[in-house]
Amino acid sequence: MRQMQSVKDNIIALQKDNNELTKTDQETADLLSAYFKQVYTVEDMTNIPKATGSVPNWEDTNVQFSTDTVMKKLQQLKTDKSPGPDGIHPLLLRECATVLAKPLSLIFQQSYNTGILPDE
Repeated sequence: MRQMQSVKDNIIALQKDNNELTKTDQETADLLSAYFKQVYTVEDMTNIPKATGSVPNWEDTNVQFSTDTVMKKLQQLKTDKSPGPDGIHPLLLRECATVLAKPLSLIFQQSYNTGILPDE
């Protein structure tokens, strides 16, 4: 890729604390590393407050995957995008939204209710 670039970037010398310029790329990289270590902080993980109260009960949450909602989402898919990890193109999903909305809503609801994702 670098050979194909029309503009070549060269690493330039940096001025050290003693007003000398760095002579090698390694020296420049070390100087930048030392600088970034100074300006960035490492978070103190020992003072993170513990969660208080009980763990939320998700069974009280009523999540519904209605056919209408799934159909609206399918119809909003951008058709100029690439297929997802499943290999299905968004154009196909959008064009078949009326047929796919009901079975997909059932699959989503079952998956949510059981907490299990389908293998395929």
